[in-house]
Amino acid sequence: MLKVPFTVTHAMLGANACVRTSALLCAMQDAATADAEINMNLGREALLRDHGGLWIVTRTSLWVERPIGAGELTQTTWHAGARAAIWPRAYIFTDRDDRIAARAVTWWTILSDKEPRRIVIVPAPEPCRPPYPVPKLLRPRMPALTPTGTHTVTPSELDENVHLNNALAANLIEDALPLDPAVYTSELHIHYAGEAKCGDTLTLSTGCTDGLHAIRVTHCGTCTHEAFIRRTALS
Repeated sequence: MLKVPFTVTHAMLGANACVRTSALLCAMQDAATADAEINMNLGREALLRDHGGLWIVTRTSLWVERPIGAGELTQTTWHAGARAAIWPRAYIFTDRDDRIAARAVTWWTILSDKEPRRIVIVPAPEPCRPPYPVPKLLRPRMPALTPTGTHTVTPSELDENVHLNNALAANLIEDALPLDPAVYTSELHIHYAGEAKCGDTLTLSTGCTDGLHAIRVTHCGTCTHEAFIRRTALS
């Protein structure tokens, strides 16, 4: 388990004066990397050297309990126990009064660093005892969708694995919906179905189901991301 401070700066705020979802996902990515290196001996260099693999996130679920503005938070993350090739990881953001501001779960797997990309099985350390309860991943059914726009992946959106960064993917997913500064993203669920590389032109399609906005991202007809967003009015 790793506990680290997280400062929400004004540069992380969007048009609604709330922290961007991608900023929370970037913080989660950094904390997961640090915990894997410090407490699990499974950081990037160790994985490449000992197993020829790289961490890849396959699913993310984020629940934001209330609007989050600029200020100080504490982020806690822990390895929740591997299930075959899937490594669930949990996160909690708390304020100075130890009130939960946001919580999240991500599913990671390890893929070989060379083509063809194959799953690499690595012995897992003992899971941590959960310090906070975390909801389960949500997997709604995708409704009928309507194409709403395109996005071309730029060099600034790539990560160390040279594909679209999983945290920055939240930006293009949220941008598929109309701008409304009177709401904030209170839930975000992303399935990372495939890699998107620099120069790929992605097609975004949207719809609605059970109060959630549904978004599918495709490249040349192949799905790269499926996501569901719940927007809540600012009080």
